[in-house]
This record gives sequence, C-alpha cells and structure tokens, in this order.
Amino acid sequence: MKPFNHINAGSVKEAADSLAVGKARIIAGGTDLLGSLKDHILPEYPARVVNIKSIPGLDYIAEDGEAEGGGLRIGALTRLADIADSPLIRGKYPALAQAAESVATPHVRDMATLGGNLAQLPRCWYFRKPENRFYCIRKGGKECFALTGDSRYHSAFGGRRVSVTPCAMECPAGADIPGYLARIREGDWDGAAEMILAVNPMPAITARVCAHFCQPVCNRGESGDGVLISGVEWALGDYILANSGTFYAPPERETGKSAAVVGSGPSGLSAAYFLRKAGNRVTVYDSKPEAGGMLMYAIPAYRLPKDVVRRFVRALEGMGVVFELNARVGEDLLPEDLERRHDSVCFATGAWKRPVVGISGEELTVFGLDFLVEVNRWMEGKVGSEVLVTGGGNVAMDVAVTAKRLGAEKVTMACLEPRERMPASADEIARAEAEGIVIMPSLGLGAVLEENGVVKGMELKRCVSPWDETGAFNPVYDENDNTVIRAENILMAVGQRVDLSFLSERFQLQLNRRGLIDVEKETGMTSRRGVFAGGDAATGPATVIGSVANGRIAADGMNRYLGAGAAAGDGAGGGGAPAAGNAAEGGAGGGMTGDSVGGAGGAGRDLGAAGGDGAANGNLTGGYGASGGTNSGGAGVADNANSAASVNRDSGVGGLGGGAGGGTGAAAGGPAAHGQGAGEAPGTGGAAFIGFDPEGIQETKALRLKELDADKRRLDLEDSVSPTAAEAAREARRCLNCGCYAVAPSDIAPALVALRAVIVTDRRQVDAEDFFTAGLPDCTVLDFDEVVTEIRIPAPVRIGVSAFVKFAFRKSIDFSVVSCAVDLGGDSPRVCLGGAAPAPFRAYAAEALLSGKPMDAALAEAAGEAAVSGAKPFESTRYKVQLAKVMVKRALLAAAFGETPPAQA
Repeated sequence: MKPFNHINAGSVKEAADSLAVGKARIIAGGTDLLGSLKDHILPEYPARVVNIKSIPGLDYIAEDGEAEGGGLRIGALTRLADIADSPLIRGKYPALAQAAESVATPHVRDMATLGGNLAQLPRCWYFRKPENRFYCIRKGGKECFALTGDSRYHSAFGGRRVSVTPCAMECPAGADIPGYLARIREGDWDGAAEMILAVNPMPAITARVCAHFCQPVCNRGESGDGVLISGVEWALGDYILANSGTFYAPPERETGKSAAVVGSGPSGLSAAYFLRKAGNRVTVYDSKPEAGGMLMYAIPAYRLPKDVVRRFVRALEGMGVVFELNARVGEDLLPEDLERRHDSVCFATGAWKRPVVGISGEELTVFGLDFLVEVNRWMEGKVGSEVLVTGGGNVAMDVAVTAKRLGAEKVTMACLEPRERMPASADEIARAEAEGIVIMPSLGLGAVLEENGVVKGMELKRCVSPWDETGAFNPVYDENDNTVIRAENILMAVGQRVDLSFLSERFQLQLNRRGLIDVEKETGMTSRRGVFAGGDAATGPATVIGSVANGRIAADGMNRYLGAGAAAGDGAGGGGAPAAGNAAEGGAGGGMTGDSVGGAGGAGRDLGAAGGDGAANGNLTGGYGASGGTNSGGAGVADNANSAASVNRDSGVGGLGGGAGGGTGAAAGGPAAHGQGAGEAPGTGGAAFIGFDPEGIQETKALRLKELDADKRRLDLEDSVSPTAAEAAREARRCLNCGCYAVAPSDIAPALVALRAVIVTDRRQVDAEDFFTAGLPDCTVLDFDEVVTEIRIPAPVRIGVSAFVKFAFRKSIDFSVVSCAVDLGGDSPRVCLGGAAPAPFRAYAAEALLSGKPMDAALAEAAGEAAVSGAKPFESTRYKVQLAKVMVKRALLAAAFGETPPAQA
C-alpha cells in the first residue's frame, strides 16, 4: 500500500476543510477505499485519507418530528447492522432493512456505514484488477474494456458517459459524434441533424473535405476497422441539405442588431450561420463573384462539387443572410464604413497570398492555389507533360491530382516530410498514388533549373529532418545529397499567407507576432471593441473544420457582445440564454458568467446549475456539461475549439446526465426529462444511460464508399458516391458509444431510491434518484470536499409495503449481480433495479403498468417484463435481463403479500 496521511476528523467542517486541501479522500468504514488502496487499483492515490467515523453524533436512527406524517432520519455513520436490526425500519421501511441485511457478512455489516455504502466505487471486472494493468476509461484511459472483452458482470442497461470520447476529443468543432450516431441508430435523423448543426452548420461540406481526425482514434480500430464517421456524416449532411427549409429556417425572433462578416469561406459562413440563428441581421461581404471562398474556388470539384457549396449558400440566404459579392473591402468598401453600417464586424478572410520561399528561379514557378483557382485556364493544355508539385499537404495533393487529370503524363510530388508523417490525409495520399502520381518524401527545395527563362526542372536536396529536437519546424538538409527532377511546370504548394492589406492605417487592429489579427482566445474579439476575427485571418491557414469551429467562436463572442446570447446555445442544450445565478443555483447555460464564456446548456455542482467547472473559469469556451451536475447538457466546445474538452472535465460531450445537444435533459423530474440527449435511455433522475447495438458492434469491417475507377475520374465529377441512409445507419450501428459500463454496487442505493429518500450533505439536499450519477472516479454527485451527514425518508403512505431482494453468486461477498427494491405505497409505485446498470435503474415502464392496479402474480410478471423493456445487454449479460424480471416479480409479491404470496399466485 502506498503511504498516506490519516486524519480522524472531529467535525463535519474539519472533514470538509481537510478534503478541500490537496489530494484527499474520505473514508467512512474502510470496506471499500482501503481495499482499493491496498490493491493499487486507483489511477491517482490520495496523499491523505480523512476518516469521518470519528465525528460524534452522526450515528442515529430517529423519526422525523418536523416532516409531515413523521418520516425517518438516519445519520450517515449509522452502521448497516443497526439499520438491519432496527424495529422501526423493519416495521415501516422493510426494503431498507432487507437491503442492509443483504450486505455481505455480519463482520462487514458491523463495520460498514450507511454513507460509506452509498459512495462505493463502481464494480467492474477490469477496474478492480489489482495489477492495475487495465487503463480503462474510468481511470483516464480511452475505452471501456467491457466493450471488447469480458463483460459478464457489467451493465445490462447501457453505459455512462464519464469522459470525452476519443473521436469527440479530436474534433476541432466539438461535435458529439457518438451522440448523433446514436440518434441515427434510433432512426432519429432530425435529432442527429440538430445535434451536429449545434456546432457545425455545414456537415455536407465537411463530410467531403474534413481531415476527420476523429477516425484514426476510433476505439473500434482496436478490434477491426474504425467507424467511417465521414461516411455517416456525409449521408447526414446530404439529408440536412435536402431538408434545408427545416434545418436552415429563419430565426423565430429578431434582435434588431446588424452584423457584418467579411469573407465567405468556411469560417465566415459558419459565423454567418450562428449569428443569424441568434436573430441578428447578417451581411456577408466577399471579393469573389460567388460565395464560398476556398470551398468554391480552391477545393477541386471531384472532392467537393460546387453545387453542394451553392446549395449551402442558398440555405443561408433562406435563413435571411444577405451576400454582397464582388465587394473588395479595402477598395470598394473601407473597414470603417462597415463599422458604421453594422453593430459588429467579423473579419474572416482566408489565406490567398503566396509565400516567398527564397529559392533561385522562384518567379518562374506557379503558386499552387492560383493553379486551382484558375484551373479552367489550364484546361487549354498548358500544364505540360511533366509536372513537379512541391508540398505534402492536402492542397498539394489537390494540385497534383488536378494536374494529372488535366493531361500531364507524369506528375511528381516532392515534400520535406518523411512518407509516414506527410500532413496530407491518408485518403488523399491514396487517391494520388492510385492515379499514378509519384511521391518523393524527405526532399527540400534547391533551385529552379531554367534555360532562357523556360523551366526545365528543379534541383532538390535531401531533408534529414524537418523538425529540431524540440519538435519545432526547423529543417536540416544534406547539401551533398541532391536530386534533379525534370519538369515543364513547377506548382508550388508549400504554404499560404494571409493577406491583411485591406486594413488601413486609420482602421488599426493589433497584430500578433505571426502577423495575424490578434484576438481574445475565448471570444474572437480584436483590439477594437465590437470588431471580431476568425478563420485564417486570426489563426493562419487551417483545416476546413478548424475554420468552422473558429467562426463559431467569433459568432459566439459577437452574439454576447450584441446581447443575443451564445450562438451555439440554440439546440445545444441551453437555448443561448444568458446564465443566471451562481454555480450552486445556476441557470440555463449558454450565456456569460463573470468574464467567462457560458456553456451551451452547462451544468455545475448542483442540479441543473449553469456555472461550475464549465462556465465560471473565465478561460473556457463552451460548456461541456461540467462535472457532477445531474442534468448536464451542452455540446462541449473548449479551448479555442482545438478539442471538445479534456479528459479531466467529467462530462465533455453531453454531460453526465441530461444529454448532449438535446437541451430537454436539463430539467430534473419525471420520465419525460430523462434520456433526451445522445440517444440515452432513462435512468435514475437525471442520469441517462448510453447504449450500443449488440449486433452492430460485431461487424468488424467499415463501410466502403463507392468510388469511380481511377481511369473514369474527371475534374468535374465527384469521385465518391454519397452513402445511402441505410448504409449510414448500418455503419452507425458499429459505434461502441464509448462510456463506462461498470455497475453501481450499493445495495442500499436502490432501496433509498424506491423509498424516495433525500441525501443531506453539509451544503445541500439531493433526491436519492439524482444522487447516484457518475463522476470520475466516483459514483455520486458529491463534490470532492462534500460530506454526507444524513438520509431522510418520508413517512410511508402504507406501512410495510416495500421490499428488497437480491441475487448474488456467493452471499458472502458484497456484490449484487441484480437486486430490486420496490415500494407500493400510494398511487405512484416505485421499482428500482440495482447491480444491473451504472446507477440504480428506475423502471418507469413497470411503475406505469402497476399504477392503480391490484397486485397479483400476473401483474408482477408483466411488470418484470416492462422493467427490462429498455435493456441494452451485452451478449454475456443477457442473463441479467432474465434475472431482473425475476427480481422485480419477487420483490413486488414480497411487498404486497409478505414472503409467501397467496396460493393463486
């Protein structure tokens, strides 16, 4: 066991104060945490263990004189043995007494406390391995091994999103990828559309041209092909465009404010969408005759058909966005004129300018971007028979493939990077090689070879390494290792520069050391109040999806500046309303708390709170459903859109409860409030369980897009064919919907949920059904320095009509395979399963079936069937479904008739 300090707290305040300093953990009996410490299974070990069994006055069982009808109060340090033996509890609350009596051995019951049993660590075949070899998702790893290994003791009702999934982590826009795939699996294409549009307004475009950083990290790659996320997004994006009137409808309310966006590339169009969605009047200015920027002019039609861009632009016009084209800001229209015309301005200009490389004969080469823009001119046969393309990124690939399709007999590509580290995507490299393009890696530019001003080729030199020992770009060459490539044309695609010449001396904006517009990271605001910047103008050349995310950040900042709320709030969980209240009381998310960017439906320490970890830090964009909040919502973009959120932000995409992008999961209460986000099923209170398709995850091969044969490909015809809805749905079924599939181990928990208990801490009261939502590494909504002091149970409507039953393989161990607690008092019966899900599972369907009906064996059996109607078992946990049916039936009959039901049952 690792060394640690041990503190015997003399009061609740002393315990809370000790927990608040450094790495500390609470202990209230030692049956769980000490074993965990001894077995070396925790990812991080506490420096200090705070014992609260030394606090006097927290071990009592008493009737509540203040509660209507009496009720019960139990101190958090009351021993389970005392609860099991209490005549008061056995007579009025038998389910609780039976649950306490079921816990392991008499020795454990004599040691264990009520509060300690509530806060046990999850039970998991892998998490509990003493060797700690299994770096599971709950320990900060990237996957739950139950999904790919032994799952027989895991959940039969789905999992819990306890951290950001690898795919969502890698998406610059913060898309809830598992969430919208889950909606598609359910046939809810509209829900999937709203979810992705909350952070990315142009999925039909990004599906075709995004680098899809999400796909290489997909956990399915551990046991086959990763999910073809791009293919599913492609079908979803086309569905959205086909129904543009629905998904790009004008806003329901107008703010009366006017916003200008300069530049109609991906960043500008993204900003325009979110600005207009918030209700602002939006005008987009662009110097080109058609809107779309790089999407229209620089990406070849075989990758991105121009009609797709035009349809998206028309969709934005349908929302009310106005486009002023052939408008050259800095010439026809000055920046200060825009500032006078509009309430806010966003500069989202692209990187169209040629960089100066500094080699001999550079003036004889052609800028690759100009080549793509002017491709029609090159169709007259000027490309030549031998072409050299310099560069190794996707633009270079586009240039090379375009040159080949224009008729060049031989196209050679030379790049600094080694083959395995070329910046171009694997798909683009494969496309180029399939068409006969010769790729020569690890070569740098030497000098252009020419005769009388006519290009003859280029001398290249061996690049030993493009990076220095720190990883910074600093190429080292072997000047004695030279290669000559013959070529009639040299197309340079080794970078692009941002052109900020439109900024006049009178309209001054502060630039950063890279010569780009300097902006606040969280809001996109420049040094000039009310003026914002996004895209290449602020970041330098970026990917399309990176530009989309950056445009959204700028739009969010502008919307808050204009008083319109966060642009992404609508549909992302908060509705964009300004956050109200503090982290404990909270609001709806989406606005601003202090100097911070509010969450898109954020959450905080308390239920439904809109502050907490997400909105109150002052340096985080988006929400990510913050840690601990039962009803967390929000799409979860963070850190300047470079990632969805980091692992230590417990929720990231979707929060721990209500749902990513759904919004409706933000309300606590009855069944209607649960499971509205990310395809999650109802759980306990705000806790929702994610699921997967048991048959779909057996398929190891990914969807393959239909593509034209290499000899039939053209410049003006898309190479790939959009997947059908059915194909995309089949691929979505392959998603593991990564989360934690461990189960809540507490036997006391389902009894307290069934009895409508309230958990009292040193700072608040929480309904038991809202208490058992998962954080990392724990299983409750408790803050790290929060102490449970008491449990309160209302007086039963009818005395003695509750029961608890449990199935365990061995009664001598504290592990319930499946348990069930029921309460039949009043008009609202309760049925709660334990050991079968990540949290105690309220069987709403069974409760609805039982309401108002007299109990008999047939009804009890039907309730058992209803209780498992939402089960999502692994193949190896199907037995738990059958056990759950039996446990529900037995518990109901025991509650209604005692241990022995009537003969006719």
